[in-house]
Amino acid sequence: MEEKKIVVYVLHGFWENEFTNGCAVVDVSIDLEAVMKKLDEIVESKAREYVKVQEDKAEEERGFRYFEIWDENGQSAKFYIVEQYLELSQSMMEAIAESLAKGAGK
Repeated sequence: MEEKKIVVYVLHGFWENEFTNGCAVVDVSIDLEAVMKKLDEIVESKAREYVKVQEDKAEEERGFRYFEIWDENGQSAKFYIVEQYLELSQSMMEAIAESLAKGAGK
C-alpha cells in the first residue's frame, strides 16, 4: 500500500512559574505562515497567556522559529516550531478525503 509523506509545522510551548509548570502543543498547521503568526502573537504579548514574568527584569531571545522569555524569579516560557513528517496510508488519505467531502456538504 502506498504511503504519502506530508509536513506539518508544530508550535510547542513550555512554561514554568510559581503556580504551575506546563507544556502543550499550541498550534499545528501545514502552513508555516499560520504557525509563525501564532508565534508572533505570543512574542507580542510576552507570553502572558502562559507565564507572568516581571517585565522590567525579563530577558528574552527570539529566533526565526523560537521565542524564550525569563526573569530572575524563575518564571520562564519557551516556544518553538518544529517540522513533523507524517506518513499517511492510502486508507487514511481516503478517510480524510471522505471526511472533508462530508464537511463541505453541510
